[in-house]
Amino acid sequence: MRVVGFCSVVAQEDNLGDVVIRREMLRVLRETCDEVVVYAGRSGASYRASYDLDGTTVLTRPGRFQARLVRAALGRGRPLLVFAPGPARLGGDRRSLLKGVANLANVVLVRLGRGEAMTLGRAVRTGGRAGRAVEGLSLRLQSLYVARDDVTRGVLGPRVRVAPDLALAGDDGPATGAADAMVLSFRGDREVDPALVRRAIEAARRTGTRPVLVTQVRRDGAQHARLAAEHGIEHVAWEGEHRAQLDRVTATMRTARVVVSDRLHALLLGARNGAVVVPVATPGSDKLPTTLAVLPSTAAPDDLRVHLAALGEPVVVDRAAARAAVDDVRALVVARAAGLRGAPDAPPAGARPAAARPDRVPDPLEEGV
Repeated sequence: MRVVGFCSVVAQEDNLGDVVIRREMLRVLRETCDEVVVYAGRSGASYRASYDLDGTTVLTRPGRFQARLVRAALGRGRPLLVFAPGPARLGGDRRSLLKGVANLANVVLVRLGRGEAMTLGRAVRTGGRAGRAVEGLSLRLQSLYVARDDVTRGVLGPRVRVAPDLALAGDDGPATGAADAMVLSFRGDREVDPALVRRAIEAARRTGTRPVLVTQVRRDGAQHARLAAEHGIEHVAWEGEHRAQLDRVTATMRTARVVVSDRLHALLLGARNGAVVVPVATPGSDKLPTTLAVLPSTAAPDDLRVHLAALGEPVVVDRAAARAAVDDVRALVVARAAGLRGAPDAPPAGARPAAARPDRVPDPLEEGV
């Protein structure tokens, strides 16, 4: 049976972290599906080119994507609908509630078409009872719901599987030189504490690393440029196309010994390449501590911990363990797709639901799990 994957890459176009995690989502779908249909919306050519979309069906109009999903659900193939990783606020306003209802309708459609729906790497925060109820219904119909933090599990219940962020699915290859950089990356929508920057540069001097500002979110670039000029340090500025900037950022992360940031994916891009990461707290946001708490980690070396203490609590991510946890999620997706590929066109008349087997991923509609 032919399996057709469906997903969206619509996100913040100026944020390379969104690109990295959606690339991993696409890689899983490519491994498991005969065809992958990608909704790209009105995203620009540079953003779309940052993904390897060759061989996929790219649709830019929501009506066409919806029609393709309906056709797959009603046809002889099996649809596999995957909701993209990242944060989601449930029902905080009318627009987000309507989006949740539309997603639920698509989950129902896919399941009626004997397909599967799943969510990979979500971080849910509730904005109201209605939104939580809609997402809860959707969860019950999905065969796999993976969150990147325990808060989501607390909001939606024990059916949620918690696993590391998809950015930790792999690394960016061996470094071309010594790991001698201290990467600094800060949000541009608020002024970074000048004292923090001074302490970071002093810590770089004491640890024998070179401070370098890295812009992985385009809107952070102006503040980074100002800081680089003020302190006379290197800046990996956003120049040109998305793919080229991602190459520059990852090249720098491969040489990072330490990453200091209030940007989640700046930290994770460093961690996936072996850097010690130091999260900088953001007032009113729990994104960094809740996501990092899920990651298997060890203590930082004593020499680094002493010099980094003035910046925050350093974290050393166990990359092998994190990657293994993400691989477990990938294996579950592969198993569900394999089940779709071998599913009969219709159940035999009078057939009873199959009993759960240890080698089979439970189906929430069949097993009541």
